[in-house]
Amino acid sequence: MSQEALHRKTCPKEQVTCAACKVTKVPRSGLKAHLETECTNAQLICPKCHGSYKASEEHCCISHLRSLIDAQAAEAAESKNQVNHIFEGFNSHVQNSFKIVQDRLNEQQNDTKQMLEAIIGLNSQVASFQSTKLTEMANNAAQKLQQAQS
Repeated sequence: MSQEALHRKTCPKEQVTCAACKVTKVPRSGLKAHLETECTNAQLICPKCHGSYKASEEHCCISHLRSLIDAQAAEAAESKNQVNHIFEGFNSHVQNSFKIVQDRLNEQQNDTKQMLEAIIGLNSQVASFQSTKLTEMANNAAQKLQQAQS
């Protein structure tokens, strides 16, 4: 490589092309200033709110912060919707489980009622049977007593 080619590669006055906006004839020494102030495609960082914006856009810290707040509010709303959806599913599951338990309890109460009615019926039959047997035994005893006396 020639001496002139080496010099042109590093010379601060050599005119170069901006890689961001493709503007030509920017002095190498002024490329940083061009990117910070003139280049329409350069990304700049606001020293106040640290927001990123293109040099071609007008930047307002309040607008930037408002857009950040809006984005966070949208995220919060989405999170709230997800929580509500989960809660609704859980609530529905609990209600269904409660209904199942309630139905089973009603079935058991009906079964218990039927068993108690059957037991009462059996007690009544046993009492009737015992009464009949006692009467028979008393009658037999009375007959035997009469036979013994005669």
